Amino acid sequence: SANNPVNIIYMEILRRYIISIAALMTLSGCMKDFEPETDQASVLCLNAMITAGQPFELSVTHTWRYSKPVADPTVGDAAVALYVNDEFIENLVFQEIIETDRFTGEETTRRVFRSVYAPASGDRVKITARSERYGEATAEVTVPAPPTITDVTHAPVVTSAWFMDNGDGSYAVDLSFRLDVTLGIADVDKATNYFVFDWASRFPDYDGTHETGRDFSVGSLDYDAEPLFSEHISAFESIMGSDAWGFSVFSDRRFAGKSYPLKAVYNNCSFYLWSGYDPAEDYFHPTVEVSVDNISKSYYDWLIYDWQVDNGFIGSLGDIGFADAIISCSNVSTGAGVVAARARTTRAVDLHDFIMETLNNLQNQDK
Repeated sequence: SANNPVNIIYMEILRRYIISIAALMTLSGCMKDFEPETDQASVLCLNAMITAGQPFELSVTHTWRYSKPVADPTVGDAAVALYVNDEFIENLVFQEIIETDRFTGEETTRRVFRSVYAPASGDRVKITARSERYGEATAEVTVPAPPTITDVTHAPVVTSAWFMDNGDGSYAVDLSFRLDVTLGIADVDKATNYFVFDWASRFPDYDGTHETGRDFSVGSLDYDAEPLFSEHISAFESIMGSDAWGFSVFSDRRFAGKSYPLKAVYNNCSFYLWSGYDPAEDYFHPTVEVSVDNISKSYYDWLIYDWQVDNGFIGSLGDIGFADAIISCSNVSTGAGVVAARARTTRAVDLHDFIMETLNNLQNQDK
């Protein structure tokens, strides 16, 4: 009702918010570019994502003024050393890697330092970089252990179906369905851990078109279906319209010492087939690979910072000068860049049984 105390509180918050926004619009009606005069020299910037059990790449660049962009800030002549658990392992080698896009044929070049050593979970990795022009930078990170996924269940539900007998022993099928996946994630230690949820579809010959006579697509993830994806959003930011869309980062603070059923809901999934079919063929195994990364705190802090800048209320106010600027997160000694680490656990959700049952039902209905 209108006299509900919760409604009264919300209305009061909104009233004050609207008045504040009106005042800010009035005060920020005029803007002027400002170029501060500083003598701050460029420093080294280190960026890397270290994945447990794999060699890694390190980007070494230098900082520059926002108003004076540079074509390529890569510092390829830096001396870069890798240490693990306080022991020297190797000097990283600079390489230019040319890649060709298989669809457009466009070439791109990555200019990075590459390791031979593959850090393992528990390794304390330290990277040092030295440049005669830009000085020295160091960063340290511990590679986390892979998450413990206890079980994975799934429940697909057909939302629409089209079926046609081609009359030559082949069939045309077009299915739309919703897919609910639940992953049991166990907290196995006393430390606070940080995670990223991700997924990918796997389908033989899939190229994103119907030219192969078969197509499988995982629908959009409903980020609001999993409460953990919005644990970083304050009550005030929720009232102001902030949401977790596109953000699948979370911690184990809410299930410390327990197991948690993480929910992934995909709407608008589709399966298309235009051919005769054999249940033994691979194309009847459309698969969704769900994965959870245990990430270093350095990466978690940067992801939260990035969300606050792009989607947070305080970040929006900071853009127009009515709040303190949100300071970027870095674990590099120069304050520039992030050296992060992760360990991944992946599980496959095979939809073979669901597809075959649905096709058999459609075929029987068509008789």
